[in-house]
Amino acid sequence: MGKPVVSAPISPTAQNLPSENDHEAVPAKAPVRSDIAQKQPAIGKVAPQNYGVLPPAADEGLSQTALCNFYGLSWRNVKRNAAVAGFDTLEGYLQQMTGVDWGQGKQSGMTKLYFPVAE
Repeated sequence: MGKPVVSAPISPTAQNLPSENDHEAVPAKAPVRSDIAQKQPAIGKVAPQNYGVLPPAADEGLSQTALCNFYGLSWRNVKRNAAVAGFDTLEGYLQQMTGVDWGQGKQSGMTKLYFPVAE
């Protein structure tokens, strides 16, 4: 057996951190352009793709995976993301993230299909 390896002691390094007097006051709220705020939902860390656009096969029904893929959402985590964002239903979360009101319709085998809800 060899000798045990001994590591060198770690010494703190000096960092140039700003002092309290070196910084300028930052406004509490930065102005937000209203057109951007209306287009993108303020939920989660993901900015969806195709916001407010219906997928080509929406009339035939979309699986949860196809729906998430079209809008750039994670289909593996969509239920968890909805719960973390405070939504009681997945449909409410999907509506907020896609800009389209979705409802569950018939099933295709074991797959639940989502259809756009006509207003």
